[in-house]
Amino acid sequence: MLNRFFTIAAVTIFFLPGCAAPAPQWRAEAVTALERINTSDPAAALTDQYHAAEEAFFKGERLSLSGQKDSAERYFYLALQEAYLIEKMLPEERTQIYLEKKKLQEQREKRELDQRIKAIREEQEQRKAIEQKEKEKRLNEERLKQGRERAIHLYHTVKRGESLPSISALPEVYDDSQLWPILYRANRDQIRDPKYISPGQLLRIPRNLTREDILEAVRSSRGKPI
Repeated sequence: MLNRFFTIAAVTIFFLPGCAAPAPQWRAEAVTALERINTSDPAAALTDQYHAAEEAFFKGERLSLSGQKDSAERYFYLALQEAYLIEKMLPEERTQIYLEKKKLQEQREKRELDQRIKAIREEQEQRKAIEQKEKEKRLNEERLKQGRERAIHLYHTVKRGESLPSISALPEVYDDSQLWPILYRANRDQIRDPKYISPGQLLRIPRNLTREDILEAVRSSRGKPI
């Protein structure tokens, strides 16, 4: 843009009557001001205010070429005043642009932070869900294991050399040799004498014993040792 009015300005000076005639008073200052704006902030040269200043300058040039010096001076002065206003507003506009950019940056950083926090929370929730599922799986497996153990030890196959007290003393049975009378009573259909059991016999092992069952068994074992 400046190249355009600088070219016209050069042509104007060349063709002015009496080439040595001085340029109008405000013309040089207007040229300097507009050049200063274009150099310091090219973006300002794209504004409507700059276009208005430029148009006033070119109108002054045309009037100057036609010999209307006074009218040309008024337009050069108008272009200069427009340029001063633009220069005055530039710091404010730069500050406003800086503040807007800063605000946008802060908003972008906040969105990114919110997204990171959301991702972290989702990851934590997923981890908790996985841990809960694993915990439930372990509990279910433990219950199944205990159920299988209870099912396995609901009966006992007599091995060579075993007796009712030795079977009762097994950890998976009662872990107490004095409770053998419970086994005897539960298997009276196949045991005539508690002193004699045979390898291969499948003995039932009662569960869910009451306190009275245990006390009675202890009294019986003490009164009738085998």
